Amino acid sequence: MLNDKRPVPWKMAVAFVVCVAVAVCFLTNPREELFGYRYMVENVTYYAPVYSDLSVPQASSVFCLTKGSSLVKKEKNQNEIYVQGSVSKITLTNDNFDQYILENFAGRDTVKEISDMLRKENDKTWLVEEAEGINDAFYYILQQKNGDIYLCYGYNNGSEKDDSVIGWIFKIVKSDKIGKK
Repeated sequence: MLNDKRPVPWKMAVAFVVCVAVAVCFLTNPREELFGYRYMVENVTYYAPVYSDLSVPQASSVFCLTKGSSLVKKEKNQNEIYVQGSVSKITLTNDNFDQYILENFAGRDTVKEISDMLRKENDKTWLVEEAEGINDAFYYILQQKNGDIYLCYGYNNGSEKDDSVIGWIFKIVKSDKIGKK
């Protein structure tokens, strides 16, 4: 005769939890890793009124986000690389982002739309302070909910933190993995 034993309830509960956890892992779509890749500027999304969007050297640069959480810049057709600084995660707010974007020739409403869109659709933000060789320079790296990536380049215009200005916002695209030629 067969031994008719029922499974122990706690074993069933553990099996159920494991199955749910595995299902959740397969159903979620983790955001692609940003670090460990090279990035090229796709377009200039914004520039401060005192600058021309064509005169910015960063627009022709290659940027790398290293696995060690640093931002590195390499000018096209040059061998030197410049470590811009270490990357730290922050929360994007009106106080640390929108107020640094000045009205340009596109008009106040257009600039406000750009800053609002970038802040509201932002998923993650990293700050790079004190870029190498440039006093009081900083970068923001914005990863949007739709996967787009923006690089903001700014500087402190005076003695107070509130004097900061974002000079340019670039939409950047992943080029290739660092280490590949």
